[in-house]
Amino acid sequence: MESLILRPGVNTLECRYHNELGELVMQKFTNITEPDCLCDLPGKDSALLLLSPAHFYFREVTPPAQDYSITAQTLGWLTEDAVAENPDDLHWSILARNEGSLQLAGIRKVVLTDILHSLSLAGVTVRRALPDGYDLPFEPQTWTLLQHEGSWLMRYAEHKFSVLNTALLEHLLMRHPTQQIRSFSPLPVAHKLIDILPAQDRHTAWHQQPTIVADINLLHGPFRVRPPVTVVKPLHKKLVGGAFLLALLVWLSAKGLVLWQVSQQNAELKAQGKALWSRYFPGDTRSSNFKFFFESASGQTWPDVMSRLSLISQNLQDFPKLKIRQFAYDKDKHVLRLTLKVEDPVQMAQFIQRTHDDLNFSVQPSETAGLVVLISGAKP
Repeated sequence: MESLILRPGVNTLECRYHNELGELVMQKFTNITEPDCLCDLPGKDSALLLLSPAHFYFREVTPPAQDYSITAQTLGWLTEDAVAENPDDLHWSILARNEGSLQLAGIRKVVLTDILHSLSLAGVTVRRALPDGYDLPFEPQTWTLLQHEGSWLMRYAEHKFSVLNTALLEHLLMRHPTQQIRSFSPLPVAHKLIDILPAQDRHTAWHQQPTIVADINLLHGPFRVRPPVTVVKPLHKKLVGGAFLLALLVWLSAKGLVLWQVSQQNAELKAQGKALWSRYFPGDTRSSNFKFFFESASGQTWPDVMSRLSLISQNLQDFPKLKIRQFAYDKDKHVLRLTLKVEDPVQMAQFIQRTHDDLNFSVQPSETAGLVVLISGAKP
């Protein structure tokens, strides 16, 4: 609950709060144009602003549909025929929702802006704003009156209020002689249906606010109060700056480590690729773009001895009657001399037929059992 209550009046500002002893204090200011002139008030950072009902239009509207979107624009549409003001100039707030209808309060945006700006310059932050009059008791079909500083504050419905001068109140009482009246002050004219209530301290009443106003706040939308700004001490700024620099250094270090690892992996893969390329193409000193040049290089260079032995071994797996007994390789002539043990001439013929497109070889009888296969380094 707010500890500082503000009531702007005509050229005055009424402030009520608790002092250090817990006593209720009321102060009136006639000039709040000086910067920070209210900054010594208790509760200045979370004040409650009670605005005179003279600033408001109180209207009850019914949305055209149950799921009707309620926005500042649609509230202006719903009330544009009920007020003389331009709907765009009014700031509407929902005071209550009753069985499909909305109880609204509208105030001119420029008026609310000027009041909040003046209080802000004076050193007060308003966290909540309400129409004045909720501290007056409410009964259906009854007007509740309180005389305050030469005018009359009237609550004529649960969420509707008005401010009257004495002449206008007299006129209303004469026009409505059967209206039930409850008043904290003697009426200016005689009235039949009236209950005089004991005088009350409005300050005490507002520090015992009824629960009906707990969720009402006119400061929403463009008037929503921003969270308070906390002043950071220089030491804290240095700590935050140091933490930021440390975090940046850690991030850069981790990033650099990752880049170094990637570069090392790239260098290792490049070296492996170069070694593998040199193994299959010993006369080609290329160090990159292996994939692009592989087809052209493989068409010009006959595979080495290990590739040929691997190819022969794979083909011999389907011919169990053929076995390699020995082999020799002439590096200068690129000729592989292979001695096979042939137990089935038919399988030998099948082996020759299968591999003659891949290997350029000739068959000679061996001095020992078997055949000598000479594989040359170039296709015919």
